Amino acid sequence: PRCTSRRQRQMCIRDRTGSGKASNVDVIPLLQELIRLREKANNKPVPVLSCESLSCDIKADKDQLLAIFGHLVQNAQDATPDDGKISIIQSVTDEQLVIEFRDTGHGMDEDFIKSQLFRPFKSTKGKGMGIGVYETKEIIHAIGGSIDVESSPGRGSCFTIKLPKA
Repeated sequence: PRCTSRRQRQMCIRDRTGSGKASNVDVIPLLQELIRLREKANNKPVPVLSCESLSCDIKADKDQLLAIFGHLVQNAQDATPDDGKISIIQSVTDEQLVIEFRDTGHGMDEDFIKSQLFRPFKSTKGKGMGIGVYETKEIIHAIGGSIDVESSPGRGSCFTIKLPKA
């Protein structure tokens, strides 16, 4: 079913991604688990993780985080040839966790990013509901974070997520 009103979209997001119950989550093992799952599924290219910290807690729903991080990696894998590169780079500031999802895929133009990327029910893939990046943005904003995108056709993309530390 289509989720058309704001309330319906919020319910769809909650139904698709978990309970919405926040707790302290160490993001580093979560990112490591995500990469193990991608390796096990033989999804290519396998992301390379680079962490500035040994641990970093944020207050969020673990299942939602795994779902949105997994979605960003899946999008990167869909856009990147098997011999391309996907990097997940974690760093911290005094108050924030920063995670960059970088790929060497086909990239997106500025018009697409501004007008369609974060809109629900828009998909370039021909499969799925087209709410993945929208859902990602909504969840990140709900936990007090932000998401930014840099991309250009033929050069790849970088999604930067900033989340408040617990």
